[in-house]
Amino acid sequence: MMRWFDSSARQHGWVEWCLYSALCVLLAAPAWAQIPVDVPGLEAVQSELQGASSEQETLILRARSQGVPLTFDGDEAAQLVGIGPNGLPVYWTTFDTPASVLVGASRVWATTGEGFRLTGSGIPVGLWDIGPARRTHLELQGADSSRVWQADLFSTGPSRHATGVAGLIAASGERVSARGIAYESGIWGYDWRRDRIEVATVVQDGLLISNHSYGPANGWAGPATMQGLTAPVWMGDLTISAEEDYRFGRYGASSRQWDQISHSAPYFQAVAAAGNDRGDSPEAGAEHFAYVPNL
Repeated sequence: MMRWFDSSARQHGWVEWCLYSALCVLLAAPAWAQIPVDVPGLEAVQSELQGASSEQETLILRARSQGVPLTFDGDEAAQLVGIGPNGLPVYWTTFDTPASVLVGASRVWATTGEGFRLTGSGIPVGLWDIGPARRTHLELQGADSSRVWQADLFSTGPSRHATGVAGLIAASGERVSARGIAYESGIWGYDWRRDRIEVATVVQDGLLISNHSYGPANGWAGPATMQGLTAPVWMGDLTISAEEDYRFGRYGASSRQWDQISHSAPYFQAVAAAGNDRGDSPEAGAEHFAYVPNL
C-alpha cells in the first residue's frame, strides 16, 4: 500500500537552473521548411512510449486512490506524471532562471545596427509545459492575432510559468525590458505529459526548436499538505538512501529517448532544464514526508 510518513530531515538540496541560452539558435534558423528526419527512428520512440502509457495511467489512478497527491498544495509547478521503480511516485516540476543571465541575443536583433536582422519571424517554437501560455498577453500578439497557438487542449487556465517562458522566448518588446530572444517568433503550446511522443511527431513536420523548462522533482520538493501536516517532501528512494537521490545526473530511459529523437532529427534543437538542483533543503531534524515503498 502506498503511504507517506514523517521522518527526520538531513541536509540535501538543489538550486534551480535552466539552459535557456540555446534558444539563440532560433534566431539563425533557416526558413520554415521540411527538413530531413529518420522517420523509423522517431516512430520507434513513439512506440516505446505509447506501449507504457496505458500502464502508467493505471498506476497513477491507483496511486491517487491510495492518497498520493496529484500536485503539492495545489501548486501548478509540481504534478504527478508516473510511477517509477519500487512504486515511487514521479513528479515533474517547473524550472526557470532570471532573464538577466540569458546570453546577449540583442546583439543580432534588427534594432542594434550591428549588421544582423534576426528576429525569429516565421519560426514556430514548441513550448511544452504544465499549462497553456496566456494567448491574450500584450507581449504575445501579432499583427492580426495572438502568436500563441495551443496544439493541446488544457483542462486548466493560463499557466504563469508557461506565460513567463513564452515571454522570454517571444515577447515583442511593448515594454522594452521584456523583449524576448526571438521577438517575432510564434509559440506552439503543448501539455508536457506526452512531450516525447508529440515532439517525435511535429519534428517530422519541420519543427526546428522546442523548449522544456521542467523536469523530475528530485531530492527535496514541496511543501505538501498531507494528513493535516504541511512539510517538505523527500523524493528519493528510501530503499537506496535517505540522504542522496540517485536520480540526479542519471542517464535513464527518458534521456535515451531524447537522444534518439535528436539523432533521428539532426536539425532539431530541444532546449531542456538541467535540473541538477542540490542547494535547497529543510533544516536538519525538521519533519518531512517521504514515500515508503512496498517491500
